[in-house]
Amino acid sequence: MLLITRDYGRMYINFDKMEVHGSQLKVRRQTFLSSDEKQEIVWYYNDNRRWHDLQGSFQLPPVLQTAPPGGGGWKWQFLGDEGVWTDYSSTSCSMGSDDIERWYQSNPQGQVTFTGKFRYTLDFTGMLQTNNDTGTQRPVKRIQAVGQPTYQSSLFNSLLPLATPPVMPPSLPPPADCTWEFMGDEGVWTEYQTPSCTLDSKEIERLYQLNPQGQISFTAGMNSYTLDFARMCQTNDRFGTRRAVKRTQNGSTQLNSSSGYYSSQCRWQFKDVDGTWRDYTKGHCSVSSQDIENSYQQNPNGTMNFSTGSFQYVLDFSGG
Repeated sequence: MLLITRDYGRMYINFDKMEVHGSQLKVRRQTFLSSDEKQEIVWYYNDNRRWHDLQGSFQLPPVLQTAPPGGGGWKWQFLGDEGVWTDYSSTSCSMGSDDIERWYQSNPQGQVTFTGKFRYTLDFTGMLQTNNDTGTQRPVKRIQAVGQPTYQSSLFNSLLPLATPPVMPPSLPPPADCTWEFMGDEGVWTEYQTPSCTLDSKEIERLYQLNPQGQISFTAGMNSYTLDFARMCQTNDRFGTRRAVKRTQNGSTQLNSSSGYYSSQCRWQFKDVDGTWRDYTKGHCSVSSQDIENSYQQNPNGTMNFSTGSFQYVLDFSGG
């Protein structure tokens, strides 16, 4: 229920949970009559530890009784742990899609706070949900519910300061045919895939198109990671370990600026049995000069495993 108040502005009351969204105020229903008597209902709100008569402080226009009951046919979803878009539901958190849509209509550039297992903030501008306790962020999207019309009555518009048409969040372009990979433990490029991690190449590309200089968070196994698009690296949030990341589109590979520079300037070679220095190339062995250089840039004192034919080798960067 939407209330327009003299002292606190617009407020939304959830009668099922007896809560006032977005406010520290409290609400309760009180009666002093037995069940066989006619009841006269009085509503109160709690302010500074005192209960006040709702009638004395609020102006409730009768036209509000005909305000749209839902959020206008829109669904709000967040990206869950398994990489699946999940609806906001009032059964699992303090706000459902309709509640979020009302707040969005009120201020498309603002934020709303709600609770579930933790306390969260939903940022309409960045379309991100942030866990206020851990700082974990998840992408959020707003989609039109199937079979429901877009609801924008003149009555509702008169109550909320909307632009015409309403401001929409930035839409993501369709993902390009790109592959996102990280440098694995054995020095082998490994593609991001579900269900081993919460994001796959397609979803990473969609988020990259939204902000090519930004960062995204995801989980794989028991660990959480941050993927930095600007630096093209993946960081383990707990241990701080970094891995190189690359984006491949139509055979063209994008690395970070330093890796791209050194990959184009440096070549790695081995001395063959006939005394000739030869480049590391894919086909003859499992890694190329570019792969070796990128691994070297990540850890100049480390090692890298590779194979040629039926033989396995370890390349020791610190051995000279």
